[in-house]
Amino acid sequence: MTMLHRLLCTVVVFGISVFAVAPLASAEQSGHMPRIGVLWPSLVEQWDTAFRDGLREGGYVDGATAIVDVRATGGKLSSAEMMAEELIALGPDVIFAVPGVLAKAVVEAESRTGKPSW
Repeated sequence: MTMLHRLLCTVVVFGISVFAVAPLASAEQSGHMPRIGVLWPSLVEQWDTAFRDGLREGGYVDGATAIVDVRATGGKLSSAEMMAEELIALGPDVIFAVPGVLAKAVVEAESRTGKPSW
């Protein structure tokens, strides 16, 4: 694994701990399985693996202790808002979107739908 891949994996895992822990803990306390939305620019195996490893370290396993919904734009950032709307419609407790242009798409989709993702 190159230094860049390690850095990206570290950023992904750190992002999970900062942005996902509080909403997910709240979801667990209410008695339902937390739902996590993920919006990637493309489905890169190293990012997805690092993200899921980070979730697992926090006790969130897709299908067992959480529901993880992943969308990837396939490099077509113009589809980001549509995919963000799909994720929002699923009613996630949190959406993890990187890079910033995808996070912005989530915010814009929320404002259009009137339905917050968290």
